[in-house]
Amino acid sequence: MSDSERKNTQGLLEQLERTQSGDLSNEQAALLLKQATRLYSEVITREGFEVPLGHDGITATDVVVAVSALLRAQELNPFDLTLWFGQAVLEQPQAKARD
Repeated sequence: MSDSERKNTQGLLEQLERTQSGDLSNEQAALLLKQATRLYSEVITREGFEVPLGHDGITATDVVVAVSALLRAQELNPFDLTLWFGQAVLEQPQAKARD
């Protein structure tokens, strides 16, 4: 990522932090969730482990609402989620020691 792209990304993140829900239409909120989900998925796939989110700034209700919408959009159910949930790598793999 170039310095210019990094600055643009940082500016976008700062703008999102200042955005209130009333500032977004339903379509904009849906697009934002889809794009953030895709980017997060690409990062964890590239890195090979789940990037920790922490629990600050987001409630359990926020998570369930978003996850439910994403599951419905892909015609998945909680059973499907259970299968995927067990496959997550939660920690960064340790470097293998060389003999």
